Amino acid sequence: MANKRYHKFRQSLRKEAVPSLSYLKELFEKSGLPLSDAQYGQFWRYHNLLRERNKEYDLTRIFNFTNVVQKHYIDSVLAAKRLNWKLPSPLLDIGTGAGLPGIPLKIVCPETEIILSEGRHKRVQFLNEVVDALSLEKVEIYNHKISPSFEKLVQGVITRAVETIPKTLLRIRGLLSPGGHAIFMKGPQCDEEIKEALRVFGHEYHLIQEIPYTIPNTIHKRRLIVFERLDDRLARGVKHSYHNKVISSSSNETFKILKTLLISKGIKKEGQAIVSGEKIINEVLKDFPEICIGVINAASLKENAENRYLGNIREVLNSTIGKGLTQYRLDRTLYDILDVFGTKNDILLVKTPPFLEWQIPDIKEGCTLMIPFQDPENLGSVIRSAAGFGVKDIVLLKEAANPYLPKSIRAGGSAVFRVNFFKGPSIKDLCFISRDAMKRGIPIISLSMEGKDIHNFRFPSKFILLPGLEGAGLPSGELRMQSLSIPIEPAIESLNAAVATAIAIYKWKEACKGQAKIR
Repeated sequence: MANKRYHKFRQSLRKEAVPSLSYLKELFEKSGLPLSDAQYGQFWRYHNLLRERNKEYDLTRIFNFTNVVQKHYIDSVLAAKRLNWKLPSPLLDIGTGAGLPGIPLKIVCPETEIILSEGRHKRVQFLNEVVDALSLEKVEIYNHKISPSFEKLVQGVITRAVETIPKTLLRIRGLLSPGGHAIFMKGPQCDEEIKEALRVFGHEYHLIQEIPYTIPNTIHKRRLIVFERLDDRLARGVKHSYHNKVISSSSNETFKILKTLLISKGIKKEGQAIVSGEKIINEVLKDFPEICIGVINAASLKENAENRYLGNIREVLNSTIGKGLTQYRLDRTLYDILDVFGTKNDILLVKTPPFLEWQIPDIKEGCTLMIPFQDPENLGSVIRSAAGFGVKDIVLLKEAANPYLPKSIRAGGSAVFRVNFFKGPSIKDLCFISRDAMKRGIPIISLSMEGKDIHNFRFPSKFILLPGLEGAGLPSGELRMQSLSIPIEPAIESLNAAVATAIAIYKWKEACKGQAKIR
């Protein structure tokens, strides 16, 4: 049934796929990538040049207009979006061919310095024409294959070529700056490449991001893999010592940044969060050492900090990725501002993975949880329950608190780092999405006191579970049509939203076990 719907969708696209600027714009907007008119104009000029020169220069084997836009242009731009539009600069595009992904990335991130590496003379000629026609600045075309003779240091490398990840890491080891990023646009089957890269180059690079996604409005799955180049001393096997930063003033810029991590805006801007509590910190150090970047403590707690956490931090990080931490030694009054739970011990500073853009085709088998909870403790609690019962994907609606807030992490523990977060719409807009999801056989099952008794419900193999807002519940309308209730004593008005969600997930998990026994 799903295949029939997909083929019908493709047929409708073929009928509409008359190459035009307006249709190109429509495809971008339907993919959640609204650009400026000037950027659409650049893509249109680029496409016309690609079409005109393709036969002569052998630029691409894809001829259908819709496919070219989705697989070449949109897929390239999605890489920038998945990285929060923050590209390293200068960024070297290895094996760029017709300028992919480098040209689309330059269009949407014009301030990024791009180096296009291409060894075939005809394609280099085409790239020069594109740069002139689109009036692109800060673009260098390197008319050779990348080898040790490439002398310029760059902050980033990106490639969607067929060469394996280990081969590319070997090729770029002399040109990527310490702290620079190697970005790979790969298909879904690259686990062995990643394992081999970590085995061979674990002392030189470490994996910092692995982002699966689907090109919107297609069935084509992709993975964005990002490695970070370690310091040259690490590559030679020299252990990194602690970088000590002593902070005694509230006007210190570093302290101001650390203080912003107590609120959602600061976490989003810096891509960092603070973790408190011995148990949580030890779990994060053990299972997620690659995200640990610093430790915060008070100068007056030196003895306690050194004996309890710092030894563990040194041991874990030096033995796994060889990368030390920056130690922020704060005046006691400043430390107390960050120690919101009064632990009187070290606080761990971590990098936070970016939220993925949620798409209905990304829904996997089993339960996908949508959360609108505005209370960070409720949010953390339900994340812990979801992870405990095997839910991997969580869609955070616009109303939801940030899962990396201190209270969220305190309530959710290391489970906050064990699930995939997706950025979803507002709960108010879910009625329209619900219809599209139902057409694809993916129901949104909500929780409501007026719903059907959950004990008599048979869960589908693939569905979305949606609790309502704390207090307000669900918006009226279609979201209430397929809802479940958890029976409680009449004298009790309702359950806590996080508790009700945990019970519903538990019931689903138990139902899965029962079905497995029947089979």
